[in-house]
Amino acid sequence: MERQRTEFRPEFQKPHTAFIVGLGKIGFELDHSTHSPSRILTHSSSFLHHSRFELLGGVDPREENRLRFQKTYRLPAFSSLKALAAAPDFKPDIISIAVPTSEHKDVFAEVLKLKPKVILLEKPLAPSFSEAEAMLDAARAANVSVVVNYIRRFEPGVRTMKAFIEKAGLGDFVKGTVWYSKGLLNNASHFIDLLNFVFGPPEEIKLITNNPQRQTADDCEPDFMLRYFGAPIYFLSGREENYSVRSMQLLGSRGALRYSQGGAEIDFYPIEKSDLFSGYQFLSQTAEPIQTDFARYQYHVADALSDYLDLGLSLPSTGETALETMKITERIREECLKS
Repeated sequence: MERQRTEFRPEFQKPHTAFIVGLGKIGFELDHSTHSPSRILTHSSSFLHHSRFELLGGVDPREENRLRFQKTYRLPAFSSLKALAAAPDFKPDIISIAVPTSEHKDVFAEVLKLKPKVILLEKPLAPSFSEAEAMLDAARAANVSVVVNYIRRFEPGVRTMKAFIEKAGLGDFVKGTVWYSKGLLNNASHFIDLLNFVFGPPEEIKLITNNPQRQTADDCEPDFMLRYFGAPIYFLSGREENYSVRSMQLLGSRGALRYSQGGAEIDFYPIEKSDLFSGYQFLSQTAEPIQTDFARYQYHVADALSDYLDLGLSLPSTGETALETMKITERIREECLKS
């Protein structure tokens, strides 16, 4: 079934329960200073503010994180998953895993023992493709659904943008650019996954520049190209230590789409005739904005989970779609190691 956003429905009386493993930035900290429903950037606040969920608590080995969580939400925080498993009153429907990627495999295996209905996992799935495949195989065997937190697939502005492109609002696709910083796996993967969502898998993957001075044991920061419908999209890396850059521009025969501020702004610039140069056409200086709700992106993940559990609607980001994105990042990393 195609997913359509729903509001609270009275026939669903009992809320789904959720637990957060990892009370760092995306798990809790980005929202810990505010309880405003106008900004929902973390797993914790998304379940706290959604009417179909009850947040039961969290897990984190760091005492300072547990204390902040307990003080903010007046909810229990365990030091380990073993401690959670020993608590008979805590059997959550959804468990979010928001720990460093290097810990995903082991934490995922422990969470599977708790038999939640859904695991919501931060991206990427795992440090390696083989580990990711093994994790998904184990989840299927345990009959546990896996959702990967590629937030842009859930955000309403992106879904409107996708529909606009599918209805030929951009015209014939000509070329694109993506600016990213903070690594291939950390940030570029978000845009790779976004393009997979909008266009499907790329026809070609090509490394342009390795940038070896930016390579670490865990990640790399190359310039590379992905080709869709015969047209290239160039990924160019910035420098996170100077400032974060996360933007995209897509050129089409009918105008240009600009995806800015990480996704907070999406604008279409149509073509208009020049008043100064006869016979010439330029992009309009006046944008046609696409409304976004990026400041509440994590709420929309919870909303999709609610629709999945209550209505059986499809999920835009699953373990399988994240594995397709990982195939691309693994290919690029392999090319970096060869060069």
